[in-house]
Amino acid sequence: MYAYPEEIKCRCFLATLEGQACEWFHKLPKGSIDKWSDLAHKFLEHFASSRRQKLPFSHLLNVRIRKGEQLREFINRWEKEARDVQGADDQALIAMLQAALPQGDVRKELHRNPLSTYQEMLARAKYLALEEDDDEPPVRKEKKNGPPVAEGKKRKDYGKGPNPTGYHVNRHPVHAVQSLPAPLTVGKAMVCRMHPNT
Repeated sequence: MYAYPEEIKCRCFLATLEGQACEWFHKLPKGSIDKWSDLAHKFLEHFASSRRQKLPFSHLLNVRIRKGEQLREFINRWEKEARDVQGADDQALIAMLQAALPQGDVRKELHRNPLSTYQEMLARAKYLALEEDDDEPPVRKEKKNGPPVAEGKKRKDYGKGPNPTGYHVNRHPVHAVQSLPAPLTVGKAMVCRMHPNT
C-alpha cells in the first residue's frame, strides 16, 4: 500500500471499516483530511482509548480456579488471561501456570515432567485436563420409579406385579420338591416312526 497515492490509501481504508468505525469515518467533516497520515492519526486518537491495555504479568498471580469450574475450562481461561499480559517470558508463564493449577494429578504430572516452552506446557496441561475429565464417572441422577412423592410422605409399597404377598409359584422348600413323584414316561404306542428315541 505504500506505493499508492495518499488519496487511494484513504479510500481503501474506508473499505476495511465497519460498525462504529465506519460511522466515525462518515461523520468526519468534509475536507478535514488532506493526507493519509492525518487520517491515521485521527483514527488512532479516537479509537486508542477503546483498545484493551496490556496487564502486568503479575496479574496472572490472581487467576485461580473458580468453585465448580472444570480444570479444562480453567486452563482455557488462563490461556486467554495470559495473552493479555506483557513482560512475561516462557519460564515465568510456566512457573505461574504450575502455581495456579489446583492440587491433583495434572499438577503432579507437570511438575514431574517439566517442558521447555510455555506452549508445550499449555498443550500438555490441556491434554491431561481433558483426560482427567474423561476419567471422571458421569454424575448419576436418582432413578425415579413412579409418580413424584410429596416431601414427608412415603409412598405405599403395593409390591411388584399382581402378587403382592411375596409368594412365588416356584418357591417351594427343597423337601417338598424332592417328595414329588417322578414324571410320567411316554408309552411306546405314542412314539411315531420319525422320532423313535423320544
